[in-house]
Amino acid sequence: MLARLQALPGIADVRVDSTGSLFLVEASREAAEAAGRLLGADARVVAEPAAEQALSRRNRGEAWFGADDIRTLSYLEGRMLGFRFAAAVTRSLRLERPVGDAAHDVITAAILDELDRAHDCGGHPTSEWFWAAWPDIVARVRGALERHPAWAALAGPIADALRPGRPLIDR
Repeated sequence: MLARLQALPGIADVRVDSTGSLFLVEASREAAEAAGRLLGADARVVAEPAAEQALSRRNRGEAWFGADDIRTLSYLEGRMLGFRFAAAVTRSLRLERPVGDAAHDVITAAILDELDRAHDCGGHPTSEWFWAAWPDIVARVRGALERHPAWAALAGPIADALRPGRPLIDR
């Protein structure tokens, strides 16, 4: 979304807070109106006291992120998700360390690939796209494990443990 906003004519800078819910748009009036339309019907200008507080926190060091920062943040989140899901799979299946590490690497790579796809298409307005893509991520994990002779036998059980609706994959 930030890249699309930044591409609008008349936009000087666009930042988003760490919650992803507050956008700081430095723009001409026309560009700000276009940004509001792009953000959608739920977008609104933050009332003065709240806006002043948010900008005050930014001026004291709270991180507000630009379009160039978002992919980096996604990679961090993807790595955390990869660790979380791999740890759950490793515990659930009682995997030995080398296989658990391999599962972590493959799961993380599949998640990061999906995040790249999301960024390359311009992003999505909510995180629901990730859960819609989850079966494809799991299929890529399974395929990567099946191609490795030492891990092929565990590809099915690992993919099954990652299947949506399993206790360890809780949205």
